[in-house]
Amino acid sequence: MSDVVAPSAMRKPLVWALGTTVGLSALALWKPQDSAPIVAAAKVMARGTQEMDRVVALAGDAQEPSKTAAGATGRPLPEAWPEHQALEHAQRDVFGAVLPPPVKAPAPPPPPPQVVVAPPPPVPPPMNYRYMGRFVDPAGQLKFYLAKGDAPLEVAAGAKLEDGYVVESINDDGVLMVYPPLGVKMMLAVPKAQQ
Repeated sequence: MSDVVAPSAMRKPLVWALGTTVGLSALALWKPQDSAPIVAAAKVMARGTQEMDRVVALAGDAQEPSKTAAGATGRPLPEAWPEHQALEHAQRDVFGAVLPPPVKAPAPPPPPPQVVVAPPPPVPPPMNYRYMGRFVDPAGQLKFYLAKGDAPLEVAAGAKLEDGYVVESINDDGVLMVYPPLGVKMMLAVPKAQQ
């Protein structure tokens, strides 16, 4: 508990600080056009009250005419702004928000290459004919019979069938049919004749 300062030990610096404040306030009211001693006194007050004598010395030096209203170079400040020197208009609002430049959106990726799928080649309709039998007529002509479903159909070379097929030729191996729009040929096998 040795760090605690007794209230009586704190009174003396507080009295000095209060006295310094009252003195500086009176000085400011007495000479309001000279701010140099007030600024100097404020700096001294920040360092502590032990430099009070120096404040009084600075206040006495402020009475000299060479130090009043002088800038950092020692020249007196002008009374008014020169008329021949025009002011420029502000380039931007100093109180407005400063926005960052807009971010350039990245370029969209190129579209994927188009895959062109060729349509499937046309196919002939299904051939729904089956071999039914053959017959030799009394004139000695060989006749072939095909069946579609349950209906028998006699065919000869050059006959056109209802699905678009044409009988191209008939021999002992079978019936050769062609689908003319596509040029597709199909052989309908015929069983060997028994002797």
